[in-house]
Amino acid sequence: MDGMKVAVTSILKPFDLALIELPSNCMFQITELGSASELEQALLVNDIRAIKCRVVNAGTSLLFLGFQCYNMPEPGDSGSPILQSGKVIGLISSITMDNCMGTAISSSVIRSMEDYEDKNKDETNKVLLRKQKSFKETKLYKGIKSLLRFSNNLQHDFSYYFNPVKV
Repeated sequence: MDGMKVAVTSILKPFDLALIELPSNCMFQITELGSASELEQALLVNDIRAIKCRVVNAGTSLLFLGFQCYNMPEPGDSGSPILQSGKVIGLISSITMDNCMGTAISSSVIRSMEDYEDKNKDETNKVLLRKQKSFKETKLYKGIKSLLRFSNNLQHDFSYYFNPVKV
């Protein structure tokens, strides 16, 4: 981002969207989320340009946008917010050059990302916990645990010394 290295905190594959953690010295403005009004003007805005468009169709998860054919978004504009009445109604995802149309992820998806991310973290933690439990049941784990206790006369749980999966 602007020549800075940033950490990707999550990738939301169904939405083809990556979430990043902003550096502490990064200036940003929190923008209110709104709902798209069909057949109304909208504006794609980023730090380089502002491009007028019209919301042609607003579905639950996607917005379909019409652009002026001489003023289309470029590949670097992907992820830019789409505004209506000063509120973010979506993020531009793709464009189709032959019909001057674009697709955006709707604000309802953006609102639900926190729930989606929490659900994925819970699922990931469950999988990691299952893997850790299954490893503890293997002969290798039990053998190494016995060897460490025998050689060092340790009475501690083996996971204190060797934890193959961090949860």
